[in-house]
Amino acid sequence: MFRFTATAARNPKSMLRIASPLLQRNICARAPRWVSIKRTTTALSKGKVLLSTTATRGSARVGTEMTAENVGRGVVGVASMAGIGALCFYGLGMAEEPGTVEYSHLWPAYIKQRVRNTFMYFGGGLALTAASAAGLYHTGIANRFIASSPMVFMGVTFVGTIGFMIASQTISYQNTIPKHLCWAGFNGCMGLSLVPICAMGGPLLARAAIYTGITVAGLTAIAACAPNEQFLQMGGALGLGLGVLVVSSLGTFFLPAGSAALPLIHNLSLYGGLVLFGGFVLYDTQKIIYHAEQGPLYPYDPINQSIGIYMDTINLFIRIATILAGSNNRRK
Repeated sequence: MFRFTATAARNPKSMLRIASPLLQRNICARAPRWVSIKRTTTALSKGKVLLSTTATRGSARVGTEMTAENVGRGVVGVASMAGIGALCFYGLGMAEEPGTVEYSHLWPAYIKQRVRNTFMYFGGGLALTAASAAGLYHTGIANRFIASSPMVFMGVTFVGTIGFMIASQTISYQNTIPKHLCWAGFNGCMGLSLVPICAMGGPLLARAAIYTGITVAGLTAIAACAPNEQFLQMGGALGLGLGVLVVSSLGTFFLPAGSAALPLIHNLSLYGGLVLFGGFVLYDTQKIIYHAEQGPLYPYDPINQSIGIYMDTINLFIRIATILAGSNNRRK
């Protein structure tokens, strides 16, 4: 009997050498089919490669189209280059008027103390917010609250944040305990409102925090190197931009889910807000210096002065984290 081996099955010519004449005729009759199947499989494989290459090229073309997201990224890139240029310009002393850094050594002790206390409250507020957000997320209390009633969660965080902020700004700095309790409540409510973005993951949020710190430090350095009150003239334009941002964000509640305007508004809020709050960092830094330089009898409140740059940093952090999360999703 003829033994049909695996080697023979893979190689029909070897079967012809050992098979009987009748079996040789049967194999010869079927061999063209095997050859045609092999050629068809090869052609299909080449077709898949060609289709994959065409799809990749098509994706590359789509990525370079003029979309709202690409325009937003371009605006942020231009703003970043302008910031670097401004830092070099003011840092090298090329401006006509001296910057704050150049005469800060002439400040009396009370001005230095005011600026130092303001930035200490700024850093302490960020640390308290991060700790409260991480603690509430890991304990699961806030997660159950969000899952059970998300609208109530939004209302509580909004009312609590605004209420504690107004109370903190209203109470005198000399009234130490109530002032600091309201300030701590404000930071805690802000941390509660940031619990949903903790789901993005620790590594991504750590990167966002680093990028935010670098951004705020660079913008603060620009404001410190620039002539005093240089960026205080931007208050009207920044207020107008903030109004546009708020109206566009509220407009999303009145648009249908499939509206073509939603991506445009989203990118306007994301990238436009990034540039806008970068400008607010410049403005609020010089506002801190301006109020600190007032006379010793001026009622300076470091907590109230720190809230502006604190809110700027929180908004920058949220937008940078959102951009990083979107980039990771596109890679997947």
